[in-house]
Amino acid sequence: MGMSHPTLRLFLDWLQKYQFEVQCRRMQLEAGKPPKPKSPVYAKLDAELWPAKMSFSLQYGRIFCDVFPYNASVGLWQFRVAAEHYLARLSYLLDCK
Repeated sequence: MGMSHPTLRLFLDWLQKYQFEVQCRRMQLEAGKPPKPKSPVYAKLDAELWPAKMSFSLQYGRIFCDVFPYNASVGLWQFRVAAEHYLARLSYLLDCK
């Protein structure tokens, strides 16, 4: 917006303009216009994040389907370890970019 403390009127005008742009883009996509190509940096990052997401999803499912109903303390501990590992991996990947 170009300033640190815009007036309410300026903010509402900006918000209305942005909402109109988003609405127009959505109508274009629904009409069959192809989406804009993804930046190569983001495409590479998505490709690197996918294995981490899949690994965490599989661990999460195993913990809550196999371990948690029978041994809650072990299940919660395993979930914490899996979540910490997943978040550390995401943090590393995002910091590298």
